[in-house]
Amino acid sequence: MKLALMKVEEALSMLKNFKLRLSVEELPLHNSLGRVLAQDVTSSMDYPPFSKATRDGFALRSEDTLAAGEDSPVVLAKKYEVRMGHYPEFKLVSGECAYVQTGAPIPEGADAVVPVEECELAGDKLFVYKPYPKFANVVRKGEDIRKGDKILAKGMLLDEKCASLLATLGVSSVKVYERLKVSVVTTGDEIIDVGEELPPGKIYNTNKYLLLSLLNRWNFFDVVYVEHCGDSESDIERALREALRSSHLVLVTGATSKGENDVLPRVVKRFGPKVFIHGLAMKPGKPTIIAAYEDTVLFGLPGNPTSAYTAFKILVEPFVFHVLGAQRRVLRVRATISERVYIEPNKTNVVYLKLRAEGGKFWASLHATGSEKVLTFAGSDGYAVVRRPGSYLEEGEEIEICVDW
Repeated sequence: MKLALMKVEEALSMLKNFKLRLSVEELPLHNSLGRVLAQDVTSSMDYPPFSKATRDGFALRSEDTLAAGEDSPVVLAKKYEVRMGHYPEFKLVSGECAYVQTGAPIPEGADAVVPVEECELAGDKLFVYKPYPKFANVVRKGEDIRKGDKILAKGMLLDEKCASLLATLGVSSVKVYERLKVSVVTTGDEIIDVGEELPPGKIYNTNKYLLLSLLNRWNFFDVVYVEHCGDSESDIERALREALRSSHLVLVTGATSKGENDVLPRVVKRFGPKVFIHGLAMKPGKPTIIAAYEDTVLFGLPGNPTSAYTAFKILVEPFVFHVLGAQRRVLRVRATISERVYIEPNKTNVVYLKLRAEGGKFWASLHATGSEKVLTFAGSDGYAVVRRPGSYLEEGEEIEICVDW
C-alpha cells in the first residue's frame, strides 16, 4: 500500500503544538556548558564596577589640560599612585594627578587619563602637552553593563562566552532545563555490533553510532537506554515499552517502510499515540514515523544511514530546539551548483554536496547519491534543502547550503 505523504512543514507545525514537561535544575557555572538557560539573567551590578584606566598613565582633571600646548605644557603635581587591586581613598583637586595602571580605578575628582608615552614626568612634576577631553582613556562605571540589564535570555544555549560574561558579573550558578532523556533503539536481523567478526549477509550497526554521535554533540541530551533488536515484533515492542517509559525522546531506526518485516508502525500505534504520522514528502527519509505520546515523542527513522541522518537534521533537531526554547544555529553559505542535479518535484529534497572555494566564491557539486550509500552524507560538506515544482537544480544556479560544523 502506498504511503500517504505529509509535507515536512506540516509535520513540524504539528510537533510545535507538543510540549515536553521539563524540570529546572540549578548548576554551578562551571558545569553549565552546553545546557539551556531556563530563565532570564539580569545583572546585579554595574560593570565595570568603578571607572578605570584603559592605559598606563596619569589620572587628572580634564579641565586642567585645556590650556596645554606643544610649546606651553601644563604642569601638574604628581601626588599619588593607584595600583591594580587597590581602590583610591583620596580625591584629586585642581593641579594634581595620580599615576594609574591599566585597569586600575581612577580616583574621585579625575575624569581622564594621560598615557605615559604622551607626557613627561620630572620628579613629582608632570608635563602635559595637549588638552584631553572628559573620559579620555577611561571606561566609566557601568559603561559596559548597567545594574538591572538583561544579559542572557531564557533559552540561551550556554557556551564559553556566556560563562565568561556570567563570571564577570559574579554569577556562580545558573538555572537550566533538565537534560532530555533519550532512548536509541536500532532494529534488523542483519545488524551486528562493531568489533564482531562480520559473517556473510550481515552488516555493522552504523545507525547506533550515528545517533549516539549526533546526541553526544549536545550536552542537553542524556542517553538513558540503548538497545538493538531483530525484526521480531515482540522484541521491538519490548524495547519500545522500556524506551517510552524512561525517555522524553525515542529514536528508532529501521522497520519503518511497508515491507512485511517493517513492523514498527503497528507497534508504535499499539502504545496509543496522540499524534501519528507515517510518511513524509521528503527525499531521503520518506518512510519516517513521528508519534507523540503523553510525555514522549518518538521518531521512527529509516534504516538507511543517509535517511536516518537526514530525518534527524530536518525533523529531530528543530523539534528539540523548539521544545527547549533555544535558538538553533545553522551555518549557511551561498554556493553555485557546478552540475545539473535531479530532484523530485514538490518534495522536500535534501541534497548532499561537496564545497570548494574558487574565484572568490563557493562551488557545490554532488559527492554521491542514494540513501543506501553512507558516503552520500558522510563524504559531504553540507546539504541544501530544496522544494520546487521543477525536477532539476540547474548548473550555475546559486543555492543556500547548510554547512556541517
